[in-house]
Amino acid sequence: MPGQGFSRRRLLQTSAALAAATGLAGCSGDGESGNGGDGSGEGNSGTTVQDLCSRFPGGFVAYDVGAVPTICDFDIPAVLEGNSSSGDLPGDNGWGIGSDGANGSRIGVAVGINLNEDAVTDEPGEPRGEPAVADVEFGSETVTLYSFERANISSETDEIYKLNGHLPYTVGDTKLYFPVNISSNARAGADESIPEDCRASVMEVAHRVGKSLRVNEETTVEAHLEQRWDDPP
Repeated sequence: MPGQGFSRRRLLQTSAALAAATGLAGCSGDGESGNGGDGSGEGNSGTTVQDLCSRFPGGFVAYDVGAVPTICDFDIPAVLEGNSSSGDLPGDNGWGIGSDGANGSRIGVAVGINLNEDAVTDEPGEPRGEPAVADVEFGSETVTLYSFERANISSETDEIYKLNGHLPYTVGDTKLYFPVNISSNARAGADESIPEDCRASVMEVAHRVGKSLRVNEETTVEAHLEQRWDDPP
């Protein structure tokens, strides 16, 4: 496979799929869990976005995705533990986990791995114009995460902060680099606006989720690529 590096098109495609996960990440546990969730989370129907954000970065717990193609596990804010998740998004393997408050307010995180054959590369490059914000030890390599500033959103009612990079994983005898996107978000309810300290919390959560990325020892990615790719490694 020739080295492909970063391209704006592939990053935007991955981000679009992750945006779907981010939208789903507002769903609180209601007894109908998605892949990887147990549906036992309680809603926060009496809380404002300020209340949600005050608990958002308060503590983190391990989130192990299990025997799925996703190649990484990660941590999530403890306030989201037990809430429903979405998995296996079209084109990507993605996970969105969130919690709803009053009048449409919500917080959530999402992690998406692009498994498409035309997106994976053997030579990750640096995305143009995207600042490096963190280094992560993933397996035996140091991975740089970048702020995906073209996809970040900061408005009166929404705050979305995204990171991206490439995660190394060896399939057979071939080392591949899979695009990863990490997103954290908060949305204000009706007649609310996003407080400034909430915006800082959203960024902090994304960084902490990104820095927690680790190899999923149960991944089924090899079988997934064998079935889906025209020219599997």
